[in-house]
Amino acid sequence: MAADAELLEMILHLPLLCEDKNVPYMFVRSKRALGWACGLSRTIITSSVTIKEGSQLKQQIQSLPSLVAL
Repeated sequence: MAADAELLEMILHLPLLCEDKNVPYMFVRSKRALGWACGLSRTIITSSVTIKEGSQLKQQIQSLPSLVAL
């Protein structure tokens, strides 16, 4: 989630929902940085990552929250 979203109220319910469902979440400093991280040339305020069972990326995706916390 982008910390600089103009209407932060649009996404403020998401941390509570994530905590309720035991889903890791994080804020990034800007919409532009989040868009860039997602491979987009435009700004975005949220994104999500899902894990497909059997994917070779599953272990890497599951380690993301601990890597970002560093």
